Amino acid sequence: MSERMSAHTRTVLNVLSERRCHLTAEEILERTDGIGTATVYRALDHLTESGRIRRLSLGRKSAVYEYIRDA
Repeated sequence: MSERMSAHTRTVLNVLSERRCHLTAEEILERTDGIGTATVYRALDHLTESGRIRRLSLGRKSAVYEYIRDA
């Protein structure tokens, strides 16, 4: 079954899929036009839970996110 994705969530996913590096939520926010901070964090939570991206914790610093590429 196909999962519905909001336009904002798709934008966040596109930002991550276009990069070959890890990005913080703040870096993702800088690359999304007109999307609020809370919306970006909700999109990241949704994408992490659905297994499309991975959250990597850096201890006390901000976490980074990476797009999970198919092998």
